[in-house]
Amino acid sequence: MRIPVIGVGLLLTAILHWAFDHFLWDWLIQFLEVRWHFGEATLIASVSSYIIPLLIVVSCVVALYWLLRQDIAAKQVASPRPDMKVSDAIDSIVNDSKTVFDKPRRPEMPSVSHPGAQILVVGALHMQARQKLSDKINIGEIKTWGLRQIDTHIANQFELSLREIPAAYWDNMQLDFHSALFYRGPYSQTTKIPGRNATYNWASIEVNRAQIEGFWPKKVIVARLYDKICKQRTSYPPEFQR
Repeated sequence: MRIPVIGVGLLLTAILHWAFDHFLWDWLIQFLEVRWHFGEATLIASVSSYIIPLLIVVSCVVALYWLLRQDIAAKQVASPRPDMKVSDAIDSIVNDSKTVFDKPRRPEMPSVSHPGAQILVVGALHMQARQKLSDKINIGEIKTWGLRQIDTHIANQFELSLREIPAAYWDNMQLDFHSALFYRGPYSQTTKIPGRNATYNWASIEVNRAQIEGFWPKKVIVARLYDKICKQRTSYPPEFQR
C-alpha cells in the first residue's frame, strides 16, 4: 500500500510544482497585492521569517510525538496490560491491518443439501483472523486476560475481577469459533480443543493492543481513511450477535 500512496504524493507534488511555475504563483501575488496590498518581496520575507521556522517547529513536534508513541508502544509490549476486547482485536485484524487473507471476503462453497448449488459463507475473514490470533495465543506470544468461570451448578457464572489466563490453559482450550468474535457480556468465549479434556471457561477476554498491532500492523492512515469513506466495513454476521 505504501508504494501507491507515495506515487500519488509524488504525482500531486509534480502537479502543484507545475501549477506554481505556470500560473498559480502569479495569481497568488496578484491576489495578495489587490486584496491585502502584499507585494512579492514582502511575501518572500514573510515566508523566510515566519512560515519556514513554523514548518520546522511543527515537524519537530510531529517527530517528537512519533518517537513518544514508539516508546510507549515498546513499553506496552514489554509489559502488556489488557486494553482491547478480543472481539475488537479480531475486527481490527480484518478491517484495519495490512493482513492478507487466504480466502475472499464472502467465499462460496458447494451445497450439500442442494447438489449443484453454491452457498455463501459469511464471516470468513473473521474466522481466519480468529485462527491467526489463536495461533499466537497458543504459543504464548500474545497474553490474554478474562473473567474465570465459577465452579457452580448455575450456568454462565464468572468472577467479577479480570485476571491473566495462564498460558498452560490453552493446551486444552481455544477461542470459541463464534462467541470470541462478538460477545460483550459475561458469556463464555472459550471452548475445548477436540480430543482434549475440557476445563473451566473464560468470559470477557481481553488482549493488549500494542501486541496485536505489533503482529498485525495497521494500514497507513490514508488507507484507513479511504476504507472508512469509500468501503463498507466487514462485520461479523449479525444473526450470531447478542
